[in-house]
Amino acid sequence: MDSLSSPNCAPLIRRLPARRLKQRIRSSDILARLGGDEFGLILYNCPLEEAEKIANNLLEIVREFRFTWENKTFNIGEMGSSK
Repeated sequence: MDSLSSPNCAPLIRRLPARRLKQRIRSSDILARLGGDEFGLILYNCPLEEAEKIANNLLEIVREFRFTWENKTFNIGEMGSSK
């Protein structure tokens, strides 16, 4: 069994620095955790170029996030992707 599967990591994902993420979006935008390790972002009336900057800023914060699981330190990028 994969010990880093989504149900096991959900409590760890909750540690993401929400305040830092919210500081990187506009006051009119909505950032929400949809469940497990999935997030949604609604950008109202946002030009594509600005949306890309916002998304890249959020990705930078997520990539910098570290957590410890079973005495090992991981970052989100090491958890794999659905691609």
